[in-house]
Amino acid sequence: MTTSTNSNHQSNDLIQRLIKNLTNFANSVDRLRRHSAENKNFIVDEMCRHKNETDELIKSLIKYVKNIEDAITLVALEQQKLLDIITCIVHHYQLNNEQEN
Repeated sequence: MTTSTNSNHQSNDLIQRLIKNLTNFANSVDRLRRHSAENKNFIVDEMCRHKNETDELIKSLIKYVKNIEDAITLVALEQQKLLDIITCIVHHYQLNNEQEN
């Protein structure tokens, strides 16, 4: 009778330790799963933040380039006006020289 009780007690103790170890293992796996999900979410959030910053930078650069294009257009128009004025002045002096001769 003593041996069967002792055997049953060792068996229960072994089962209890096994259950405890399996529970600890399951908790560890769950903790790792949560940390993985949190890390994944953090990475996705960081990627989205970088994308938004890059989009804003690109919009800013597009506005800057548009302003440069507008400035170049204005300079070209002013250059054309200046060329027309110089052409008129040269033509006027040529007419004056022809009339004097």
